Amino acid sequence: MQICPKECIRMEEDTEGFLYPVIDEEKCIHCGLCERVCPVINRKQKTYEEHVYAASSTDETLLKRSSSGGMFGVLADYILKQGGVIFGCAFDEEMELRHYSAQTEEEYRAFHGSKYVQSNTRNTFQECKEYLQAGRYVLYVGTPCQIAGLKSFLQKEYDNLLAVELLCHGVPSPGLFRYYLKELEAEKGKKICNVAFRFQDQGWKIFRFKIDFEDGEKEVYPGVQNAFMRAFLNNLTLRPSCYNCRFRLNYSQADVMIGDFWGVGNYYKNFDETLGASVFIALSKKGERTFEAVKEKLQYLETDWSKVLPANGCVNLSVFPNRNREAMMQAY
Repeated sequence: MQICPKECIRMEEDTEGFLYPVIDEEKCIHCGLCERVCPVINRKQKTYEEHVYAASSTDETLLKRSSSGGMFGVLADYILKQGGVIFGCAFDEEMELRHYSAQTEEEYRAFHGSKYVQSNTRNTFQECKEYLQAGRYVLYVGTPCQIAGLKSFLQKEYDNLLAVELLCHGVPSPGLFRYYLKELEAEKGKKICNVAFRFQDQGWKIFRFKIDFEDGEKEVYPGVQNAFMRAFLNNLTLRPSCYNCRFRLNYSQADVMIGDFWGVGNYYKNFDETLGASVFIALSKKGERTFEAVKEKLQYLETDWSKVLPANGCVNLSVFPNRNREAMMQAY
């Protein structure tokens, strides 16, 4: 959509609540740009040998507002200090998850925390390119497919871009999430103003789902007792392509992958995971240089795949579809 010179491609929601491109054939000039930048058609295999780390920020305040080890905040602060721009996702006033740019810590604070819904990148690839061409440093954070899309859209490498992908389980339907919130608002008789998918009041390892209402009240559920989270974790609501992801490890286009390092305490007893632990995977030389630049802000140690994969299979494997997925989405 963002590459089209005639703006004849629009994104429309299907019956499952996912966005797909639709082409206005009358406006189309058949330039082929959309096919040339499609990351699925033009999938690239990477050759860099990864470096794997367990890491967490030494800033306790940052850790408490993060979902795992605070690596996003560490990287964002590093880019900001170089006069850079941060791209990440946050909910708008209507609780739709969208990508935005930020140039201050206050602006990017809403990007913190896991959000288990597919975000809408809107026109941020174009905006990112403008900053890059102007010589600004840019940190762009997204799912592996979003990062592959961005890199393909740019059509060239930029030394001033740090592309960071999240260790991704898969993305639930935005339409279904919207429906869930509206149903809950109708039941409670008041408007929802925020959702925290990984509320940290009882520590990093305990999934808690928190809903904030405009009247100041809040409700907190154990993650396994919340209907939306339970459906997500059981692979009932993911985008169909997530069950055969084309952008797992060997086809990643990112410089860095970050995510939870589940099980780190089983291998490294001296690693303090009380407030969270991240896996940081340098996927390019630029990613490795970045780690070297920020490591003074971290508790870290170098590790290997044998420690990461047992509890973090989504690094290199797609999730299996639940046999009840079709019935679930038809019901929606």
